[in-house]
Amino acid sequence: MAQGALGRVGSLLLRRGGEGQRSFFSSLAKGQDAVRAALACKSWSHLQDLGTGRPTIAVAMSGGVDSSVAAHVLKEQGCEVFGLHMRTWDELEEGESECGAREDREAAMAACDHLRIPFVEVDLVAEYWNSVFQPYLDKFQEGLTPNPDLSCNRHVKFGVLLDRARSLGADGLATGHFARLRARADGSGVDLLRGRDSRKDQTYFLSRVSQRQHAGAVFPVGGLAKEEVRALAQGAGLPNFAKKSSSGICFIGKRKFSKFLSQYVDPTPGNFVCAETGQDLGEHDGIELYTRGQRSRIETGGRGAFYVVGKDSETGAVYVAEGRDHPAQLCRGAFVKDLHWIGPGAPSWGEGDVACTFKARYLEEDGNCVLVAGGFGGGGGAKGWEDQPTRFYGADGAREGFRYVRFAQPHAAVTPEQALVLYEGEVCLGSALIHRPGLSLLERP
Repeated sequence: MAQGALGRVGSLLLRRGGEGQRSFFSSLAKGQDAVRAALACKSWSHLQDLGTGRPTIAVAMSGGVDSSVAAHVLKEQGCEVFGLHMRTWDELEEGESECGAREDREAAMAACDHLRIPFVEVDLVAEYWNSVFQPYLDKFQEGLTPNPDLSCNRHVKFGVLLDRARSLGADGLATGHFARLRARADGSGVDLLRGRDSRKDQTYFLSRVSQRQHAGAVFPVGGLAKEEVRALAQGAGLPNFAKKSSSGICFIGKRKFSKFLSQYVDPTPGNFVCAETGQDLGEHDGIELYTRGQRSRIETGGRGAFYVVGKDSETGAVYVAEGRDHPAQLCRGAFVKDLHWIGPGAPSWGEGDVACTFKARYLEEDGNCVLVAGGFGGGGGAKGWEDQPTRFYGADGAREGFRYVRFAQPHAAVTPEQALVLYEGEVCLGSALIHRPGLSLLERP
């Protein structure tokens, strides 16, 4: 147990801890060996300084079924458990948005009440605005496409919220992420592993979280498939067992993205431009509303659909090409920045090229790649046309100060400011942020 008492939730834990429900381990039907094994796995065993007592674990209760089952599993394993619900969005900002924050809070409270564990609400509105939302807007105004979930996990959920959990006496913070952690045999730290359910694996969103933060994280449902989680929720009588999984950006909710963004960003006007011919194809609503790989909805007069292949914040041009797999959409490499390794023994750039696999978007198939040793302007790196950034993202195509990742096969819709996440087998090594795609196949000599 963490040093000191259980804090403000201590008395509730002691009062409720002995009132556990009937164990579901013995109630599992025969043939569910994989589920039994996943539930028997102590996902918290890597936590430090546990001693011989039962660990106290805070669960980030989102109101969804995954975090609720995470709390249920931990309680059945004998842990002292309390729920933490973080408030990250001011209702005054929501207006008529139907953001869903109130509904999620009520669902989280109901789950905690059903499990007979304490519910603690934490106000992180200011931290979320400063660390996630404002940087998100700033990047959009630069014509980029950031991913707020990466920043939220790094700065808020496994940053401020983890610290708050520890201040309340928790040994670790559990979430409903489909991922796993494994302590290294040499005691040097933990490895982040893909979730057992490859369709729901969420290591992509955890790839910017630090080694120190992962050491305090717990992922109880990482060894389960989504349908198994939902079945366990139903079997335990959790009131949210049928609640739909959330998707999209949390603070946008049910609003149209364009309507939401227009509240905070003045759209940059400009025209659609054909990447192949340079032809002006008419005005668009603002470059901030488009991202690479997105259908443009240009009236084509019977021609095929046009998809975004790039945009220039200086001129306001949104470059498009006909067809989802047009050569202008494909590239053989990318320039990356802000490389983040998770493991304490991760390779360094000075040790030569690193072969691994990658994802440039969530849930896409892995591709093979090579992280080229050395940076441009400092010696090393691949040579020739392959190292040029695409012209479809304007004049800011500098190579110096960035790293180059060479893909084994051409890859589509590689998008600036999205994460390029690196893997070695089931281990997530970390990630970098994409600065620019390399030359498209259309631009190659």
